[in-house]
Amino acid sequence: MKSISHKIIDTIKEVFILYINARFVRGTGSRLMSAGLVIFFYLASSNVDGSLAINVSGVSLGGKISSVEIPGFWHLVASVLILTGASWMLRTEHQQRKREEEESDRKVVLAVQIEGYSNVIQSPVTSSVPPEIKGKRIPIMINVRDALLDGHRLQDAADDVTNIERTVHQHGVSHNSADINICAGGLAPVPFLFMLGNILEDHRPIHWAEWDRKGSRWTWSNEGVAVQTWGLPNLGTFADDEIVLKSGITYGIADKEIAQAFPGLSVIKWEPAKTIFEVILDEHSCLDICEEFKTLMRQLKGQGVKRVHFLLACSTALTMRLGSVLDPRNMPEVIVYQYEKNSNLIYTWGLGVKVHEGRKSAIVIDRRKTTQSED
Repeated sequence: MKSISHKIIDTIKEVFILYINARFVRGTGSRLMSAGLVIFFYLASSNVDGSLAINVSGVSLGGKISSVEIPGFWHLVASVLILTGASWMLRTEHQQRKREEEESDRKVVLAVQIEGYSNVIQSPVTSSVPPEIKGKRIPIMINVRDALLDGHRLQDAADDVTNIERTVHQHGVSHNSADINICAGGLAPVPFLFMLGNILEDHRPIHWAEWDRKGSRWTWSNEGVAVQTWGLPNLGTFADDEIVLKSGITYGIADKEIAQAFPGLSVIKWEPAKTIFEVILDEHSCLDICEEFKTLMRQLKGQGVKRVHFLLACSTALTMRLGSVLDPRNMPEVIVYQYEKNSNLIYTWGLGVKVHEGRKSAIVIDRRKTTQSED
């Protein structure tokens, strides 16, 4: 029977072999190194000198020699395996790094950042694009601050946002579409964020960034937490082809103010029972919420609704995501409004997107004026 010490040694060997296989054995070089290490470990733990005895009985070698011993043979085999494996791994690593460098040189990352406020975001989104998103970082800035300060240049600012579609297309001409990644983030009024998401939605999957004001850094959905969707509302019937959609996700929206701003219109509530404030949502939660929003828009379209006055209080990244799933071609026209507490109008202006001859353009509703621009 084996002694306790030998059993312990055997157990350690088994665990070591399992670890080597699980941790390192992922290629030819790794397997060679693993085999060499296992041999060395076995020799060390079993007090074996590593010699190889070759039986030569029956072979005419003067009639006195029955075997030939090669000292340190298995140590030599282990060393050769380890050195060969290491060389193989280094060569593979070099080739992989070269491929990644070529891929990085070929790919581009369009980092779209919208700025609506001064001195809030302290670092560009290009500085925190995750390293797994390969490609040269190309910043694309949209500044709507001046238009907001002026107060009456909404059309110019909206056009700047819709022109991003042309900018992305220009980069697509000089690069293969598969080599273009898009990241988007920023801080701006909700209507601009929603519009930006909608303009970008035609251009492949997008990586959405959220500026964390407390931590003064960019965050991504892989850092988020899971939340449940809040379910679709019961629609019933509508007396008009326009409705108000109330969605207080990060903070509440007062029903009294809605009635004052949009008298006579039906109000649909699509919002969580409890607001989700200063919470970064994970990828699955964002996808589920956006899918629910798409379903709601289709249901409203089926009910004959032509225009949705969307009152949205939401985080920046989720706002852009919601905009990205809205298809103006087969869903109701959606106008997202800006809330201004100190204004008698309360919801003073709004933005939407329409499609004409395959191209998107802005809808601008400025309730501070007697006329409305939808060009």
